[in-house]
Amino acid sequence: MRSITIHNFEEDLEKSLINYANREGVSLNKSVKKLLRKSLGLGSIKKEDFADICGTIDKQEAKRLMSSLADFEKTDKEDW
Repeated sequence: MRSITIHNFEEDLEKSLINYANREGVSLNKSVKKLLRKSLGLGSIKKEDFADICGTIDKQEAKRLMSSLADFEKTDKEDW
């Protein structure tokens, strides 16, 4: 699969893409591909993950989850 570079990217377009990516909870790369497919009438591609059956969480929820699991990352030296 090829990669492309876009030169002289306008600031308002960049901000809009970043906002879109944040709202969708995906990377800029995925956002651009999704928008290009939609604008070209290609539709969406089949998901390569299990989000439709497992669910997803946003960044704030992920941060809370990781914070609550922090104690499990600690190793008690007495146990070893």
